[in-house]
Amino acid sequence: MCNLAVDAGICGFQCEVEIVKKERCKVAVNIYSECPQLQKLNEMLDSLELRDIFKSPNKNIAFTLSEKAGCHTSCIVPLAILKCAEVEMGFALPRDVMMNFRV
Repeated sequence: MCNLAVDAGICGFQCEVEIVKKERCKVAVNIYSECPQLQKLNEMLDSLELRDIFKSPNKNIAFTLSEKAGCHTSCIVPLAILKCAEVEMGFALPRDVMMNFRV
């Protein structure tokens, strides 16, 4: 199991992404958040397959379903889902990602 805590930023919603390996190339996706859009995304996106995580953003199910769920265009949770899935499937090492504004 791979868990990733996400602080989405100015919206104020915290999120936890949980990815659980189900088959060799398939994982279950769970999103825990008070954000109504992420709750919708959680209902729509129950699993990912290996081929899903390497598709371009305009064809990637995590991004297309987040748009249908009404997530903001710059919401980082879809990317967090993909990063966590990569780790759970053994294609990436768990390492924190950070963005900091320098103003």
